[in-house]
Amino acid sequence: MKSILLASLLILSSATFAASESDIEIYKMAQSYLKGTHGKAKSPQIASKLFLDLAQKGFPMAQYMLGTLYLEGNGVKADLETATLWLYLAADKKFLPAIKKLSEIKERTSFQELDRANVAIAD
Repeated sequence: MKSILLASLLILSSATFAASESDIEIYKMAQSYLKGTHGKAKSPQIASKLFLDLAQKGFPMAQYMLGTLYLEGNGVKADLETATLWLYLAADKKFLPAIKKLSEIKERTSFQELDRANVAIAD
């Protein structure tokens, strides 16, 4: 089931993304919920849902943020495979912070953990 979901995300997110004004406003709102700023109560859970909607559309900044949330277990259950997937999708769009974060993960993660994450992406 998880591999079907991951494959679907890869297909959905591989298209070129052109951010609309609405998407940008949703991204800003997600950031506000994540940080508890601009009159929003801090809620990483709400932020993760907003980032997910944008990430599924192919928005690389949201893919990066969602990957980071999964990596940290902030608002979502920590999951290296899911984090790596979202970061990979953002990095594939040449989003430099995602490329850097993937490099950091490779430096501090065991080969077994990386292998499982890479298999999940390949499935």
